[in-house]
Amino acid sequence: MFHGMGAGREPTTSAVLGDLIEAARRLASNPNGSALPMSWSQENGAAGETSSVSSIDGLQSKYYLRLNVADRPGVLAQIAQVLGDGDISIASVIQKDADPHIQSAELVIITHPAREASVQESLRKVVELNVVREVNNLLRIEE
Repeated sequence: MFHGMGAGREPTTSAVLGDLIEAARRLASNPNGSALPMSWSQENGAAGETSSVSSIDGLQSKYYLRLNVADRPGVLAQIAQVLGDGDISIASVIQKDADPHIQSAELVIITHPAREASVQESLRKVVELNVVREVNNLLRIEE
């Protein structure tokens, strides 16, 4: 069921109901009662077949990082140094308008593909910088 030109009330309801029906169908069709992943099918994963789960540390992805930082010279250089030391390359940086009353700015950094372990370790170091007030978001960018 599709409605309108965008994702509004009715299309969202249709998508949610479709997901619920699919989940219920999969639960009903699995004899041991546990839900199978939506991507599972008899063709790509038979019962009793073993598979391994890779460590997330080796995952390579672009990242979106949003920080609240002190609005003064050298802040970006300090953050870039920590990321560079962690072998993380910056693809783009955007600084939102600074708030002069509290002398802080919002910094958005998009990285080139980097390893999850490197990003997490570098983020721990970035948080320790006295110019970083808060890490607002860290998101993987899937392409």
